[in-house]
Amino acid sequence: MQESGNSVILMALAIIAIIGACLIFIYGRQTLGPTPTSAPPAATSGGAAAVAVPFEELVAGTHSSVSARVDYLITSASELNQLWTMLGTTDKMPSVDFTNDEIIAVFAGQKPTSGYSIAVSKIEDDGAARTVIVDLTQPGSGCATATALTDPYQIVQVPKTSLPLTHEDQTSTANCP
Repeated sequence: MQESGNSVILMALAIIAIIGACLIFIYGRQTLGPTPTSAPPAATSGGAAAVAVPFEELVAGTHSSVSARVDYLITSASELNQLWTMLGTTDKMPSVDFTNDEIIAVFAGQKPTSGYSIAVSKIEDDGAARTVIVDLTQPGSGCATATALTDPYQIVQVPKTSLPLTHEDQTSTANCP
C-alpha cells in the first residue's frame, strides 16, 4: 500500500515539474506586448514613418499544444527546438541563422470549432518599436464548421532587430455563403 502511495506522490511531483517547465517557457520568454493605447504609433516615434519589414512564413496550422492567445519571440536554436516540440508537427524544423534573423510565433488559443485562423499580416519598424499586426479571423454565422477543438498558429521568420516589440490584434469575421 505504501508503495502505491509513493508512486502517486512521484507522479504528482512529475506533473508539477512538467507544468512548471511549461509556465517558465511560456512566461519566461519575452512576449509581444500590447500596443500602447495612449498614443498612436506616429506619436510614439516622434512622427517617424513606419517602414515595412519583410517576413517569411515558416509554418502555420490549426493544432498545437498552446491553448491561450500568446505570441513568442524566438532568438536561438534551442528556443526554436522547444517551440517545435510544442507544435507537435511532423514538419522538419527549419534551419535559421539567428545572427541575422529571429522567429515570431503567434497563437490564437483554443477555439471550439474549425474556421478560426491567425496570421501575421504586416510588420513595421517606426524607429521606436517593431509592431507586428496580427489578424485573428473567426467563422461567420453562415460558415460550415466542424465541431472540433482547434488551436490556430503561425510561425514567421523576420530580420533581427534591437527595437522593442509590440503587437496589434485585428479581429475579423469570415463571410461565408
